[in-house]
Amino acid sequence: MTKTSRFNYIKRGLVGVCAATMLTGLCAGTAFADQSATKIYTLDTSAAQISVTVPTGNAGASLNAAGALTLPDLVLTNESLAPVYISKVEVSGVNTSINLLTEADYADATKGAVNNATKISMAADGKSIDLGAFKATGGATIQEADAVTIAGNSGKATLSATASMKNFTGSILGQSTLDFMTVSFTVAPTTA
Repeated sequence: MTKTSRFNYIKRGLVGVCAATMLTGLCAGTAFADQSATKIYTLDTSAAQISVTVPTGNAGASLNAAGALTLPDLVLTNESLAPVYISKVEVSGVNTSINLLTEADYADATKGAVNNATKISMAADGKSIDLGAFKATGGATIQEADAVTIAGNSGKATLSATASMKNFTGSILGQSTLDFMTVSFTVAPTTA
């Protein structure tokens, strides 16, 4: 007679129970499935902030004897990883002797007839910023589609100024330094 251990009976019983339950669809399939787990990774981007170098200090505009107004180019450099755009411009501290106008007002026969009428536009990549439109308190925002965009990773945007002045008065002539205006730029990351 062959001796059968109790363990063999237990194994047979377990196999029989599983076989019976599998036939009836009651056996949990996950009891014998591979294990899986989910790991959520979080991304900390606090070290990758927007970093754009904007010129500061005196930009040195000049008015020559023929009345031509010249402003230097402004170069904005984006050291950020992603592209940014100029989202807001504010023109403040305009000298009280100077009437900074929009290009449309400057061209208008009535509105452009004021003393020391001035128009200034800055352009880059086919996009233009009419500074006369941004002299309201707090400046004004620019929609991303209409804004100058600066590529990431040391991308540059050179804002070239086009300016004109007319109807000169003695209050601005003959001065070696005249505080002209302050221009502030705000940038934001592009959404596209």
